[in-house]
Amino acid sequence: MDRRLNEAILGGDETTFLSLINEDEDHSIMDQMTPGSMNTVLHLASRFGHLELVHETIKLRPEMVSSHNHKLETPLHEACREGHCEVAMALLRVMPSVAYKLNRENKVPCLWLVVAAEGPPLT
Repeated sequence: MDRRLNEAILGGDETTFLSLINEDEDHSIMDQMTPGSMNTVLHLASRFGHLELVHETIKLRPEMVSSHNHKLETPLHEACREGHCEVAMALLRVMPSVAYKLNRENKVPCLWLVVAAEGPPLT
């Protein structure tokens, strides 16, 4: 993934993020993934709770809501694990069925919201 794009997402820098994705007409920079983990732009924005970046990404690439990384986790898994309820709701509004996607551990995304609310992780 382009270093500038990665830094903009990690820092929640909406101005730089929009500038980078608008550099080319087809917004192809958004299709990049992190090496190894295969996280998309939407995975990272969701993990860090950057709601505006999530909205911008969904606007241009709604299909990215169902994308999965090397752990078979969707952006919803990331948002739920970190307790970002508003991000989770934004993702679910676009594609409710993603709530049922299992990761490699056969866990649905919303499990982490329950765990965060109730206490220690389930084993």
